[in-house]
Amino acid sequence: MNHDRIIMIIAAVLLASILIGEVVVYTSSTDSFSVDAEYDGSGGVDYSVSVNGSQVYRVIVMENSMQPMTELYIFYDEKYASDYRIEVAPIGSKPLTQFNYIDAFVTALGVASDLPVKILTADELLDAMTDDVGSGSDILKGLLVISGALPDVIYTGSSADLIFDWLGNGGRLYWLGNILGKYYSTTTGLEEVPATTEYQKLFFGVDCINADTSGTGFVSNDFTKGPVADLRYDLSIKNNRIKYGIDTTVLESNGIEYRAFGYSDDSNKFACIVLTEYTGGKGMICVMAGDYSRNQRSDLIQVISSGVDHSTDILGTADGSLKYSTQTGKIDVGPSVPNMTAYIYLGGYFPVYGRMITL
Repeated sequence: MNHDRIIMIIAAVLLASILIGEVVVYTSSTDSFSVDAEYDGSGGVDYSVSVNGSQVYRVIVMENSMQPMTELYIFYDEKYASDYRIEVAPIGSKPLTQFNYIDAFVTALGVASDLPVKILTADELLDAMTDDVGSGSDILKGLLVISGALPDVIYTGSSADLIFDWLGNGGRLYWLGNILGKYYSTTTGLEEVPATTEYQKLFFGVDCINADTSGTGFVSNDFTKGPVADLRYDLSIKNNRIKYGIDTTVLESNGIEYRAFGYSDDSNKFACIVLTEYTGGKGMICVMAGDYSRNQRSDLIQVISSGVDHSTDILGTADGSLKYSTQTGKIDVGPSVPNMTAYIYLGGYFPVYGRMITL
């Protein structure tokens, strides 16, 4: 084998390693990791972290207004039109198609959380949401949509649409890509809701979506407002785009409860992650700003796995590192509160394991 041939093989192996590195990280065996947390009854949370290797870890104790989710729906239907698109096509490996995006997300979420996931077609989603609404109980489920448009069986731009009944009863909508509510999807194409429809108010109660969609919306400032300002660091948030994002100053001026973190523009208005109450009921809407990317997907996993919601308060945090050992600690949080949880994850900006624990 000649010298040039050897160099080509080495280069190919290195490139493949870079391209699939994320999959390798997220599919590492979880047998090497163990975490636990418990409220001690007198104002402290005891935690323990065990690793069979060398890792950094972070513990976040929080109070939430919503109970933990019991299931996550993901909408995916090849028969329905999609606005899914990415700016840069990868070289080699798998293209970041909508299906591959979802496949990688589900794999990674399984490492960071034990939340059950169902991938549903439009008709299956209609049936599931109809059953949820008809149950008479608060809905503890989420819906992830990355197609850029909701299917017409649950949304057409009318206040009578099923999506609003579902949100009103406690459902959580996680939205990526495009302007929420502007379009709906059919089997023949995307349909824009009538110009007279105030679709933003249907979802948010106000007009608040970033109207500048001409560019990528890269920003570099920390979003430092509110009680979860440090979650950019605490959750190792990476995506820094505000395209399709939410103007938090409008939410604030209208008394709408929200939590925002990550990065922002110079005016500190738009954040790359905004979770806001659904003003028409008990639910929540999470908007992950920007075009589809691996950083955005990684952040989404952290948001869903941690259980953070539109009224989360951070009660305490801890972090550290360990090697082939178990480390314990205590976080002072004060009296026990409803819906108190701890999220513990390993790996920092390259998470390899995580669990949310109800305290």
